[in-house]
Amino acid sequence: MEVAMNGSRWTGVATSLMAAALLTTAALDPARVNACNDPREVLSMDHHLVRADFVGEIYVRRDDSVRSEAVVADIVETWFSRWPPSDTLEFRTTGEMRPFVRGERYVVLLSGGRWHHAPLTYGVNSIFHVLQDDTVQCYAGVPLFGVMSDGFLCAPRETVVGEPVSVDLMHDQFSRAVERARERLPHIHADRVANVRAIEMEPTAHGEETEWPR
Repeated sequence: MEVAMNGSRWTGVATSLMAAALLTTAALDPARVNACNDPREVLSMDHHLVRADFVGEIYVRRDDSVRSEAVVADIVETWFSRWPPSDTLEFRTTGEMRPFVRGERYVVLLSGGRWHHAPLTYGVNSIFHVLQDDTVQCYAGVPLFGVMSDGFLCAPRETVVGEPVSVDLMHDQFSRAVERARERLPHIHADRVANVRAIEMEPTAHGEETEWPR
C-alpha cells in the first residue's frame, strides 16, 4: 500500500516509521524545549510556528565549543523575523547542546526571551541542515520530505517514494504553514507581535523563575 502525501508517498512497510518521525516533531521534550506551560498549547505544530521570532537560512562562521557556545552566522535569507533587520546573527547554546558546524548552512527557528539550553523555538527540532545539493536534512540526520500542518515530515530516504525537499521548496511550504498557523491562532500571533522578545545571550539559571511564552 502507498499513501500519497505532499508529493511523496509512504510505503506500507514504512508507515509506522514515518508516523514515529512525525510524532517526534510533535512531542514535547521539556529538557530541551522552550515549552509553553499549558499542555494544550504544545500539541499543535501551529503553536511552534507562531512562537518563532526568527526563521531563516544561516551560514555558520563560528561555533566556539567552550562553556556557552557562541554561534555567529551570516544570514543567507530571512524567511521571517520580528527582530530588526541584520546581515548577521549571533546566539548562544549551552555545552549540552552543540548542533552547529562551522562552514555549514542551516535553517533555524529561534525565539526571544529566556532559555535554558538554546534559544531554539523547538529544541533541536528547530534545526535543519542544508546540504551541498540544497536538499534539507532534519536534525536526526534523515531527509526532510515536507512541511506539514502537524509536523515536519522526516524519514529515511528508502521509506519514501519521492524526493527530499529543496531549501527553496521548504521555504514555500513553511510560509504557507505559518500563514495557516496565524489564522488558527490569531490571539497568540497578536500577542507575539505586540510583545516582541529580544534574543537573550545568556541562559536562564535552573531554578530561576521563567517567563513562559503565552
